[in-house]
Amino acid sequence: MEAVKRVTYYVGIGISVTLFGLWLAMVVPGMVGNLHLDNATEEEYLALFRGHAAYVAMYERFPNAVEEFIYHDNGREGEMRVGVRNHDSGTELVLSLSSYGAESVHAGVGCESKNRQVEWVTGLFAADFIKRTDCLQRQAVD
Repeated sequence: MEAVKRVTYYVGIGISVTLFGLWLAMVVPGMVGNLHLDNATEEEYLALFRGHAAYVAMYERFPNAVEEFIYHDNGREGEMRVGVRNHDSGTELVLSLSSYGAESVHAGVGCESKNRQVEWVTGLFAADFIKRTDCLQRQAVD
């Protein structure tokens, strides 16, 4: 009887150690990968944004455009806005770029007049909109 108890304890401990080891093997690599791979440096975000087709289109068409860049210290998020303004009509063309983890960029471009949004295009058509829009030449509607 004493031998059966001892074997039962050893089997229980063995199963527990095996299950804990399998759990560690599955969970820990994912946790370590998530901690390191999502972070990106300020330079990596800048390179990612400056290589985007909409960014290139903005500076090809409007070389006098201005930009602002926001980098969050944790390295998981970066944002950039590039814009040009017609001071006579008050119309602004603004490109917004954002990225989380420096893997892909979300682009959106808007044409705004006197605090009222006129047009907004995102993603795939942002660069084409910048190349073709005439929103800065239009007169503001009061």
